[in-house]
This record gives sequence, C-alpha cells and structure tokens, in this order.
Amino acid sequence: MVQSQRWLLEAIVLALGILIVRSTFTTSKKRAHYRKAKNLRDRRSLDATEGTLHFKSSDLNAEASYSFYSKFAEDNHSFVLVNQGGNGFSFIPKRELSPSQITELRSLFETHFTRK
Repeated sequence: MVQSQRWLLEAIVLALGILIVRSTFTTSKKRAHYRKAKNLRDRRSLDATEGTLHFKSSDLNAEASYSFYSKFAEDNHSFVLVNQGGNGFSFIPKRELSPSQITELRSLFETHFTRK
C-alpha cells in the first residue's frame, strides 16, 4: 500500500472513531438530562379548545393561545408544538390518548398550525 493511501485510510478510521464516541456521549448526556428534569416525566394533561391550549401538571398550570405556536410535528409516539421563533417547544405524548383523541388533536393542530 502506498504511504499516501495508508495515511488517508488512517484519517478515515480516526474520523469515524471520533464520530462514534461523540454520538455516544451526546446520547448519554440527553438521557442524564431527562432523568434530572422532573417536569419532562411528570404526568400532564392538556385541555384543547378552539381558542386556547391549557397545560396542567403537579407544578404547571399554563394557558397558551394558538398564536404562541407556529407549527407542529408528529410521529408515531408524540406531537410537538414549536413556539413562534423556534426557540422552544411543547411535547405531547400519544401514549395516553385514544385513536379518536389523536385524530381530533391532529385535526385541531392542522387547523391552527403548519406541519413541520
């Protein structure tokens, strides 16, 4: 193997190693943050009307108009409402919702927000 090819191969292996280590560190950091943040694990409720969204938990009682959010995203497990300006979000897990509630909430969000 020519010296320049060996050097290129070593650089690629080193870069891949750094990416793997960085990815693992980032994932464990996110998990640690989630374990420490009680408000992310606390049971919440959402009362959605045509005019407002009312979020409740043991330490939260907040009401927001739809204009507070600009868009929403959805996957198989949750809805995410993105604040105006994109600097914050509200996470709504689907695990406690019935299929009809999920459909109703999706329809309400599609009426008020663009899908991300």
